[in-house]
Order: sequence, then C-alpha cells, then structure tokens
Amino acid sequence: MSTTAREVIHGVSLDVRAGEIVSLIGSNGAGKTTLLKAISGLNKITDGSIEWLGERIRRLAPHKIIGRGIAHVPEGRLLFHDMTVYEHLEMGAVQAVPGGLSFAQRVDWVYTLFPILKERYQQLAGTLSGGQQQLVAIARGLMANPKMLILDEPTLGLAPVVIDSLADTILQPAPGRPDHSSSRATGRHGAVAGQSRLCVRNRKHRAARRCRGAAR
Repeated sequence: MSTTAREVIHGVSLDVRAGEIVSLIGSNGAGKTTLLKAISGLNKITDGSIEWLGERIRRLAPHKIIGRGIAHVPEGRLLFHDMTVYEHLEMGAVQAVPGGLSFAQRVDWVYTLFPILKERYQQLAGTLSGGQQQLVAIARGLMANPKMLILDEPTLGLAPVVIDSLADTILQPAPGRPDHSSSRATGRHGAVAGQSRLCVRNRKHRAARRCRGAAR
C-alpha cells in the first residue's frame, strides 16, 4: 500500500462482518489511518485487493465507494468551519445509498441520536466544542445511509455517556431501511481505528482485532 510513491504498509489482512465492530489496534504511525483511507479510496493500493460485498473496489474513486455503502468519518473531523451543522448533514447525503428514509427523515433520525445537533443546526461548525464537532462528523457519515461506517479515533472529545451509546448507533441500520449487507447477520458493519473502549463496551460484538501489518 502506498501514499504517493512510498510503500508504507505491508502484510495486512482483516475482515469485517455484518453486525460487528472491528477495532484496529496499533501504536502511533503503525498505519491505521493509512489503511482506512485505502478502504475508502483515498490511498492507492499497490498490491493485494479490497473486496466489498463480492466486488473488488481498490480502483474505485472515493465518491463511488461512498455510493457502494461505505462512509468514512476521518480522524480530526475535517469539518468546514464556515458551514453550519445542517449544511454538513446535507453534504453527507450527496452520495447517500438509495432506499429507506428520505433526506428529511434521516435528518430527524440523526437529531434523535444526537439531540445537541438539532439545537445547534444553524450554528457554524467552527464555533462548536470539540465533542460537538465530533458528533457532526459522525452524523455526516450516517447521512450517507452507509452499510459500513469507518471511524478513525471516533471518541476523541466525547463524553463517556455518549461513548456508551455510540457502538449501538454504529451498528443499527436507520429506521425503515432493511439491511442488505450480509445474510449471515443483521446490522451495519463498523470498522474503528484506535480507542478500542468503544468496542469493548459493546460486548455483543467482536471486541478488537489487531491489524498485523508493518509500516515502513
């Protein structure tokens, strides 16, 4: 796997099944973020393959991967500080997977998950607290109606009470949307880098998995 001309990760193999969270655990610089960016099409793969629901997606552009049902909540949130909370939700829905709830219904659903966002929907993202900005980033990902939600350091800045409920939020399909991700299990896939507390607190699912790669 490479970013620009340099190969940085070697020997990675992992899978994420429907209805579970898989956590990537490793030290800083081990390649967790690089791997997640590769899955979502932001980093180039020089060898191996990435398969999603039977389709090889390593050569797809990021917007096409979103359209296939994979949404990525990046490390550091990467919000537009001069855009409102509501505008970020609109942006997240641009490549939303068809079916299920309408745009307005998805907005209401996200507001139910994170009531503070409904209170601040007209507020500029740059004026929110760090924890509130993290909720906006997660909500933006959920607005894509994803079958798999990738989160990079998702609990940074979040209160413990929010972390407690976040794992279930990741795995539940939006109301009114049947899950088509696998016949073996129901619920959304979830891949998480770092902060495995999110997974450990949800004991119904595989708690964690070490990404056995090597950054060079």
